[in-house]
Amino acid sequence: MGPAGHAVWLHSLGNVLRCGPLDGLRSAKALTVELWVRASTPLNGSLDLHCAGGPQPGIDFAFSLTKDGHLSGAFREKNSWFGVPSVFQPQPGVWQHIAIVCDDQSISAYVNGRAAGNTAGGLAGLLHGRPLAIFVTADQISEPFSIELDELRVWSVARNAKQIRNAMNRTVAPIERGLVGYWRFDEGGGQIARDLSLSAAHAQLGETVMPDGSDPLWLVSDVPLTRTATEKPARSAEQGSALEFDGTDDYVDMGNAPELRIANAVTVEAWIKPAIVKGERPILSKEVARGRQNAFELLVRDGHLGFRVSDGTAGCCGDQGWFPATGKTPIEPGFWHHAAGVYDGQQVSVYLDGVLEGSVAFENPIAHVPTSVKLGINSLVSSKFFAGQMDEVRLWNRARSQSEIFDSMNRLLRGNEPGLVGYWTFDEAANAAASSATCQVVFDHSRHNNHGVLGGSMARDSKDPRPVISEAPVAPTTESWGAKEAQASVGRTAQSRPLLRLWTSLSVWQRIYSP
Repeated sequence: MGPAGHAVWLHSLGNVLRCGPLDGLRSAKALTVELWVRASTPLNGSLDLHCAGGPQPGIDFAFSLTKDGHLSGAFREKNSWFGVPSVFQPQPGVWQHIAIVCDDQSISAYVNGRAAGNTAGGLAGLLHGRPLAIFVTADQISEPFSIELDELRVWSVARNAKQIRNAMNRTVAPIERGLVGYWRFDEGGGQIARDLSLSAAHAQLGETVMPDGSDPLWLVSDVPLTRTATEKPARSAEQGSALEFDGTDDYVDMGNAPELRIANAVTVEAWIKPAIVKGERPILSKEVARGRQNAFELLVRDGHLGFRVSDGTAGCCGDQGWFPATGKTPIEPGFWHHAAGVYDGQQVSVYLDGVLEGSVAFENPIAHVPTSVKLGINSLVSSKFFAGQMDEVRLWNRARSQSEIFDSMNRLLRGNEPGLVGYWTFDEAANAAASSATCQVVFDHSRHNNHGVLGGSMARDSKDPRPVISEAPVAPTTESWGAKEAQASVGRTAQSRPLLRLWTSLSVWQRIYSP
C-alpha cells in the first residue's frame, strides 16, 4: 500500500491465498469486489477469485479476469457462466484498479473508477458467505503467469461509480457500511494476511500454515494509495481473553521465522494460571526433545518454575544438553503468576512474579534448531503439555533486566519495544465466529507478524486451546491502546492498575520476607 505498505505477488505455479468465510455476505442481495492489480509480462493467464466451499457445497461467486481484458464468472443460483467482454486493457507493469459490481439486475465492471462494461443478469438469490480463494492461472504450463495484488475489498452492497472513484486511492475505515472483507496486505511477512473488516476472514498464504512453494510472496507496494486518519481496525471487542490448554494435546505453533532463531540473548515472559503443576508443563519452547536439537524452554516442572537453554553440544535425551535455572517458590494450581526466563550470554535466570528465583552459569550461544516456537507443548516428539490458562506471552531477542520485567509485567506493551520479536495477547480469539479463520489464529502484536496457529492447523480440532475471559492482572495504558480504549476495556481497566500493582507488591513481599 504505497511506499510504506506491502502487496502480495501470486504466481501460476501453485500460489494461493485462502481466506476465511465472508460472514458479512450471508443473505446479501448485492456484491462489490475491488482490488488493485499489476500484471507481469507476458500476459498469458488470468486472476481468479472463487468464493466457494464451506459447510455447504457450491459457490457464492467465481470471477476470472483474463489476459484479453475479459471478465467472466458465475453464481451458484444461475448455474451458468456470464461474460463481460473487453472490460479493460491490461498494462504490464502498471497498477490498475478493478471493481466488479453485482445486484439482482446486472453485472458491471469499472477500471480506474470508470465504467468499462456490463451485462444483464446479476444475483438471482441470496449469498451464503463462503470462504474466498484467490489464485492465478496460466494459459499454458510452459508459460507461467504472475500478478501483484493489493488493497482487496469485498462489500455486501452495490457500490456506484462515484463511491468507487472517491475511495479507490485511499484506505477506508474497516467499519464502513457494507464492508465485509478488507485485506491491505501490509503485514509484509508471515503466513497470515489480516482481514480488517468485522468478518475477520483472515487469509492464509499457501496451502499450509508453514512456508512452502504455494505461498505468495510479500513485496513492497507502490500502489497509488494514501492512508487516511479513519483507518483504525475494528478491534474494540478484541480485549481481555486468554487461552486455556487442556493438558492433553492443546498447543499453539508460532512458526520458525528468522527473528525467532535467537542465539545470543533471550527473554521469555508469560502470565500463567496452571491447573496441574506435577510433571513437566511447557509454557513456551523451541525444541525437538533431543539434546542436540533443543534451544530454550520456559516451563513448570514438579511445582516450580524453570527456564533452560541448550547449546546443542551434548546428549540425546532427558536433561542432557540443558542448562536449567529452577525456581524455589512452589507454584499452586489455580492462581495467576508472571513467569519469565532470561539468558544474557553469561547466565540463565528464572523470575516468578518479577523476583529472581534461580540462576545457573552458561556462556555459549543458544543452539540453532530447525523447529518452530510453540506454546503449551515441548515438541511433537515425546510430547508434554501445559494444563491451565495462559496470557500475555512475550518473546525478546535481548536479556531484559529484573526492573524491566517488573515494571511492564502488569501492563500491555505498545508492540514496538526494542528487541520484542513476538507478542501474543490472545485478545482476538474470544470474539471470533466459529466459522471464521480468525478462530485458528493468534496474532503477533509486535512488528514481526509471527502469528500463531491453534493446534498447528487452520482446521478446528481437539488440539486447539480454548479462548476464555482473562483474569490475568494486566491493564492497558494510554501508551499501548490510547485513553479511550483503556477506559472501555472489559476486565483490564486502567483504573485497576493501582490494585494490580498492590496485588503484585504483596505477592512479592510475601515471598521475599516469609520464612
